[in-house]
Amino acid sequence: MTKFDSVQISHRKGKQASTYTTAELRKNMAIYKATGVHPELEQRAASSAEAAPGLPASDAERPHVFFELVRITATQLRETVGTLVVEVFEDIVPAAGKAFVLRATGGGAGLGGLVRYENTEIHRVVPGVRIDGGQQSVLNGKTGAVPLEQTAASRGLPHAAGAVSLSAQGPTFTVAVAACPHLDGEQQVVGRVTSGMDVLEKLSEAKVDDDFAPFERVYVGTCGVCGPGGPRGEG
Repeated sequence: MTKFDSVQISHRKGKQASTYTTAELRKNMAIYKATGVHPELEQRAASSAEAAPGLPASDAERPHVFFELVRITATQLRETVGTLVVEVFEDIVPAAGKAFVLRATGGGAGLGGLVRYENTEIHRVVPGVRIDGGQQSVLNGKTGAVPLEQTAASRGLPHAAGAVSLSAQGPTFTVAVAACPHLDGEQQVVGRVTSGMDVLEKLSEAKVDDDFAPFERVYVGTCGVCGPGGPRGEG
């Protein structure tokens, strides 16, 4: 069984959530490869048209971090793909938000142990839906997992397009390219992409195998704290 077999891409209709079977997932992927249109995404787009809670209003006073994404060329040179700037909701999810900032800066251990995102690979791309990165080994018996925070405000943060969340199962992060309501209540949203959505969307078009592993290797290069305008911008 591949990772693709175990991926449960679900969407919500009212209070009922449906999960695709392995056969349906394979059929959807076959259609996507043949036509470039994924039936689940089409269905989700219609479902997302229904009013859904959004992310909180932007606040320039919140912490911001940047991820410079790089690819390794055929001649083993590092080539910049683009830069993502993420506004961190540290006022809403203080523990998870602080952990995310620490992981971007390499400033020390937070929730889940010592995790550093610099030089980690974008290991999973679900085309048009999400990208996942940050996979690594965590020392001292830690898993890197970040549990959901329990306030109403933190639990209410949705996986809208551009949302950044941390896994409750390991050290990885997810960036939603489109709305991912199936991740609500599963991973803790910690921020939103405020700059670089065009880079994210282009990356999400990468060719992938049946495990959603991209054929072209892309990494988080340098990363750290910045202002709202990014590492070389104002603010």
